[in-house]
Amino acid sequence: MIAKQRDDRTVAQHLQCIQAEVEAWSSCQGSQYVVRLEGLYEDAEHVMLVQELCSGGDLRSVLKRGQLTEFETAQVMRAVLDVVHECHSQGILYGDVFMAPEQWQGGSLGLASDIWAAGVMMYQLLSGRFPFWADVPAEQVDGQGAGLALYKVVCAIQSNPVLLTGAPWDRVSRPCKDLLCAMLDRQPSTRISAHAALHHSWFRQQLGQVPAVRSPALQPEQSGTYDPDDYSVSS
Repeated sequence: MIAKQRDDRTVAQHLQCIQAEVEAWSSCQGSQYVVRLEGLYEDAEHVMLVQELCSGGDLRSVLKRGQLTEFETAQVMRAVLDVVHECHSQGILYGDVFMAPEQWQGGSLGLASDIWAAGVMMYQLLSGRFPFWADVPAEQVDGQGAGLALYKVVCAIQSNPVLLTGAPWDRVSRPCKDLLCAMLDRQPSTRISAHAALHHSWFRQQLGQVPAVRSPALQPEQSGTYDPDDYSVSS
């Protein structure tokens, strides 16, 4: 449920933002890992989005039980990268997870920024920590950098090495580390794409097959009988 009125926007401006969000969500329904949008309803004060029920919990609750194995991580990252690939094939930037180095350096936010964010997530799944400050004592910082001054977090993201030695990395395969480094490449121009990441040998090693994904040169087919007018918000 989303309120139509917000202090920092007019009702019309906020409804336009909601409409854009709904259209982006609807256009990415081609991935089996995107939560289905079942319907949109509204009254005088609220817009109500009805989505598929997801009862399995979130990754934060999973990580509370400990680090994931490579196989478990591959299952998660297969889904994450499939969704990212679906977004990118539609020209949509997800852009709402972890900030990439180029954002701190005054560069523009691009599709490669989503791959960086996915790489940070993958590192966290395998180690239970975030990269770049993994060598800081646990009592001084939590996994997301809380406890460090903002400038230290920014400096760490831009220049600290990605630590892939010691526990648990001594048990992680070389192909896994190779993919992780390709995703955490600080240069967006050479950072691996979602399509290439999904075809990395690590997924074949862990899941037994190369994921079947569309080429980015092809336009995705529309799933179901989606009609944009079914999900329009009145102003």
